[in-house]
Amino acid sequence: MLSELTLSHFKSYGDQQTANLSPITLIFGQNSSGKSSLIQSLLLLKQSHLNLSTGEAGGLVFN
Repeated sequence: MLSELTLSHFKSYGDQQTANLSPITLIFGQNSSGKSSLIQSLLLLKQSHLNLSTGEAGGLVFN
């Protein structure tokens, strides 16, 4: 299970920021604080994992 997510230079996230995901019940914040970007990064991670499982890495780098 994913317990935390660290983002840097993704959409509204500039410097490195870590979001604790365990246990997660809701995501809230001011307008333009990165709520949608956090959800979109999880979707990108899910889609990337699916591509990796089929052997299609697509040039993504996981650190």
